[in-house]
Amino acid sequence: MSRPNLERRGVLNDPIALQRLEGGVLLVLSLLTYWKLAGPWFLYVLLILAPDLFMLGYLRGPRPGAAAYNLGHTWLLPGILAAVGIIGGASLALDSDRPPPLIALTDA
Repeated sequence: MSRPNLERRGVLNDPIALQRLEGGVLLVLSLLTYWKLAGPWFLYVLLILAPDLFMLGYLRGPRPGAAAYNLGHTWLLPGILAAVGIIGGASLALDSDRPPPLIALTDA
């Protein structure tokens, strides 16, 4: 049985490179989506930093702060907000769903 060559590195063999590529693609897709929805760009720029508000969790201590910060930098909350906006037809929920660009940017 042959062993895989672990020394050969490339984009497809490097998980960090794949995550950065994925983040870049998601950032571009979120920009294109927002452009197509014709939302106000000042809101996009303002809310791109919304996940960093989860740093306020550190006021409760290091453990809850780390948990809150990590939760704010996942796709869970933006996904829930997008689902609520799509299902309920609320344009505010769709317009406010701007954290993905920051998450995509930090993944890139």
